[in-house]
Amino acid sequence: MFLLTGCTMTGGEDAARVSETAQVAQASFSVGDYAEAARLYEKVSQSEPGSVSALIGLGRSYAAMGQVARAQSALDRARQLSPRNPQVLNELGRLALGQGKASEALVFYEDSLMHDRKNLAALTGKAVTLDYLSRHAEARAVYQAGLAIYPTNFVLLSNSALSGVLSGDGAGGIALMEELRRDPAQGNQVLPNLAIAQVLEGQPAAARKTLAGHMNEAQISALMRRAEEARRSRAAGQPIGHLVFQ
Repeated sequence: MFLLTGCTMTGGEDAARVSETAQVAQASFSVGDYAEAARLYEKVSQSEPGSVSALIGLGRSYAAMGQVARAQSALDRARQLSPRNPQVLNELGRLALGQGKASEALVFYEDSLMHDRKNLAALTGKAVTLDYLSRHAEARAVYQAGLAIYPTNFVLLSNSALSGVLSGDGAGGIALMEELRRDPAQGNQVLPNLAIAQVLEGQPAAARKTLAGHMNEAQISALMRRAEEARRSRAAGQPIGHLVFQ
């Protein structure tokens, strides 16, 4: 599954005036150099203590390195500076969900939507969180609300398709993901969701074929094990949202 993220300027900050250091930090994060991104965002935070965007960048960088306490500290400070900022609330929701605190994450996403009901990241985060909680009917309603505003959004469509599989529409969900995989720019991003859906629908060979050439064998095996665990749990009548939407 996917969650939308971003580290753009927020509040009263002007993107045109973002410091060179912050730009390099954003670039470092985008290529996966989270340690360097954190170092640079720390530098920006020291020179610009009121920079919410730098604190968000710090939070995301530390979270990506598994340093949850430092990420939480940075995002809590960002919230103190800008308590109604949807991007801050979304990042807090994302951090909470990453720790398995879905109920807490849901509160953050709902708070974000109170301030901006069309916020794409909040809509996506809320829907994914509801799916994680196995509240699939509610999740589907949020996806539909989001797609009414952003009808061609790839992330919403992909997660909605997987949610549909969990709601009993295996054929429809897989068909939509098969269509999305043909997108020349983003098609590969849907493959993990598609493979999970195929395993859930009793098509493990198709799932392996879907992932071949796009993941290494260790990654494929890990995803297949998780999907198979979800399939067995569903067959036993147990909720599986937390196994699928990780």
